[in-house]
Amino acid sequence: MNNKASYIMIVIMVIFLFFGIGIYGYLSDGKKQESYHVSVIMESNNAEYWSVLKQGIESGAKECKIKVNFVTVSSKDSTSECLNAIQREIQNGADGLILNLDNRSHLVKKLDEVIMNTQIVLVESEIPLSKEYSYITPDNFRMGEDLGKIISLKCKNGKKAGIIVGNKKKTSDVERKNGILKAMSEKNVRWILEMEDEVTVEQLKEKYKAQPVDYLVGVNNIVTEKLVDAFKEELEPPKIYGIGNTEKIVYYMDKGLVDTIVTPNEYVMGYTSIKTMYTRLDYGSANKKKDIDYLVVNQKNLYNSENQIFMFPMIQ
Repeated sequence: MNNKASYIMIVIMVIFLFFGIGIYGYLSDGKKQESYHVSVIMESNNAEYWSVLKQGIESGAKECKIKVNFVTVSSKDSTSECLNAIQREIQNGADGLILNLDNRSHLVKKLDEVIMNTQIVLVESEIPLSKEYSYITPDNFRMGEDLGKIISLKCKNGKKAGIIVGNKKKTSDVERKNGILKAMSEKNVRWILEMEDEVTVEQLKEKYKAQPVDYLVGVNNIVTEKLVDAFKEELEPPKIYGIGNTEKIVYYMDKGLVDTIVTPNEYVMGYTSIKTMYTRLDYGSANKKKDIDYLVVNQKNLYNSENQIFMFPMIQ
């Protein structure tokens, strides 16, 4: 074989070598994407609360070829039961955890010991893990402040409001309460109801009967829905204001029981959380915090087409 033929053969071999490396890399990347398993662990007694957020997660997971398992743990569960659910997901092969949990000191301490190399993304409510994590959330304090400004304009001629936080271990709910209180005068807030667990309809009725108010304010979907359930049959119910977005809340806004809601873009929050997790799994890190938009909705702008898309993106 002459020198020219040898040179041509070497060039061809090099081309095939790089081509093979490229194909291997492509297949490896594809295989790597398909191998990701993420568990979404949410603490709530109401699964509907998460319906729009779950749609966003599922949409992003499909794009990223991530297999997702949703686990809902009750806020009434003990710390050990909640921890067991998390350990089970990790043992079953979860590469990452998307979490919305109460800030229980014992749980947080144990979580730091359990999660080890598992990637973590927190959604809506933050817990102080020592491990690096990403945090996807609306501006909870500013949402509360915007809602408080609206209510304060209504509090004339001695009218009073009652604020229902419900579970005071949820950092997002506490931040929203603080925002509401910043915007409202102390003389316009008759009482604040905070619990160790989610508030019940019976507790709401008892509190209102003992200390009636003109306006009731819920800081999340669950509380706002329970306010609706507690007063929807009353002939002269107090006006309800809240943070949240479910079909029930919107229905009773249309009926006039709910005056105003502030709703975060839960679909985008879910979508962003899974995309952030994908980045963490691929590169080991991602942005520490990502703020999500929110919207103020009342009877006048409820059926605005842009607002409808914002609140119910998968129905459009």
